[in-house]
Amino acid sequence: MERKRRRSIRKHLHQHFLLTYLNLLHYQLSRGHRDSSAG
Repeated sequence: MERKRRRSIRKHLHQHFLLTYLNLLHYQLSRGHRDSSAG
């Protein structure tokens, strides 16, 4: 059981990292789009 538990935690961490990366990418894209629109 201990091993299974650790595995789930690792999966959750990976999911959280992916979500953060996606949010960052979206922020960068929206920022870049705004800059090009203003310029």
